[in-house]
Amino acid sequence: MAALILHYIGLCYRDWLKTQESKYSPEIHPGYAWLGNIPELYSPRAPGNTCLAALRSGEHGSVEEPINNRKGYGGVMRVAPIGLYFNDSGKDVRDICRFGAETAALTHGHPHGWIDTGVAL
Repeated sequence: MAALILHYIGLCYRDWLKTQESKYSPEIHPGYAWLGNIPELYSPRAPGNTCLAALRSGEHGSVEEPINNRKGYGGVMRVAPIGLYFNDSGKDVRDICRFGAETAALTHGHPHGWIDTGVAL
């Protein structure tokens, strides 16, 4: 189940990438998520080069199979929704932290790029 959710998160990240690289147009197919339907998101937000390069590659990294050796802070900035989503789920906090780390590892392969996400949750 977690692998499937991580896959969908990766697809949503790629949809978000479109909002950073193009102008809004109602003709643009939103892709997987509804993010493409929000004109206000089509404004560059100064994302990090690691995040951009990872998303442009079309690959999804993981803790076990990193796609790079980058250790930026982009992963930790994206995990708040995970903590909020699983807050009342009854899941073990270790599993939630692991899921946060796996989410960050989609784009940041060095352990310093995903270990801190578990702490942030």
